[in-house]
Amino acid sequence: MWLFIFVTVGLFVVELGYLKLANHFNIIDKPNQRSSHTIPTIRGGGVIFVLALMGFTIFVDFGYWPLFLAVFLSSAISFIDDLQSLPTWMRAGFHFISVSIIWYFLGGFEEFLWLYPLVLILSIGTVNAYNFMDGINGITGWYSLAILIPLILTERGQANQNLMIWISISLMVFNYFNSRLKARCFAGDVGSVGIALLLIYFVLNRMLFSDQWQLIFLFTLYGIDAVFTIIQRIYERENIFDAHRKHLYQYLANEMKWSHLTVAGLYFCLQIFINSFLVFFEPSIWIIGFMVLILAVAYIFVKRWIYVHKIRPKF
Repeated sequence: MWLFIFVTVGLFVVELGYLKLANHFNIIDKPNQRSSHTIPTIRGGGVIFVLALMGFTIFVDFGYWPLFLAVFLSSAISFIDDLQSLPTWMRAGFHFISVSIIWYFLGGFEEFLWLYPLVLILSIGTVNAYNFMDGINGITGWYSLAILIPLILTERGQANQNLMIWISISLMVFNYFNSRLKARCFAGDVGSVGIALLLIYFVLNRMLFSDQWQLIFLFTLYGIDAVFTIIQRIYERENIFDAHRKHLYQYLANEMKWSHLTVAGLYFCLQIFINSFLVFFEPSIWIIGFMVLILAVAYIFVKRWIYVHKIRPKF
C-alpha cells in the first residue's frame, strides 16, 4: 500500500515537472477549426504513462525492458510528431517495430508465429484508433481504465498485476490534469500511442496464456467508432489521415454541445460494463456477436440522427 502511495506522489510530481517544462518550451496545442477545444493547452501529458513503465522496469522488475523498449520507441517518435509533423510511413514503421518487439516478448514468434500477421494488423489498427479517438478531455484516461480495471481484478500473475496498477495510477494522475472542463494538458500522440501499446500487451498476454479470445472485444466502442468513421470518410472521398471532427464522440461534444466529461463518462461506463461482462462471464461468440451488432446499429442510428438534425445544411 505504501509503495503505491509513493508511486502516486512520485508520478504527480513528475507530471507537474513536465507541465512546467512544456510550458517553458512552448509545447502547446493551439486550437483550430478541427479541434474540440477552444484554448491553447499543453500537450504531451501522456508521457506519464511511459515514465510509469520506465519506473516499474527500473525499480521493480527489469525483465520488462523489452516492453519498455517497444513503448519507448513509438512514444518517442510520437513525441517528435507532437512537435513537428512526421510522415505517416515513419510513424507506421515505428509502430511495426514496437508491436513486433511486444510479440517477441510474449514468445509469440516461438509458439504463435502463424498469428503474427493478424496481430500486427489489429495492433497497429488499435494504436491508430486510440490516436484518432484522443480528442476531448477525459476520454483517453477513463476509457483506458475501463479496460484495465477488469483485467487487474482477474489477473493471476503478480508482476503483470502490479504493472497494471502502476499504469492505472499514471492514468489517474493524468486524469487529474486532463479530466476537467478546462484541461491543463492533453495526452498528445506520445500518450495515446504509449497507453495503446501497453493495453495491447496486457490484452495479448491474457489472450495467449489463458485462452480468453473474447478479450479482443475489450476495445469494442473505440473499434466501432473508428471503423465506421473510416467507412464514412472513404464514402465521402476524404483522406482518412487528415484531421476531422466526424467521430461520434466529436458529434456529441461539438454538435450536441455535451460537455467533454459527459461524453468521456458515457464511453467509460459503456465500455467497463461490456468489459466486465466479457471478463467475468466469458460469453459465447454468438452472444458477443449479437452484442456488437446491437451496438453497431445503435451507433449508426445515433450518428445519423445527429447528422440529419444538427449537421446537414437546411435550405
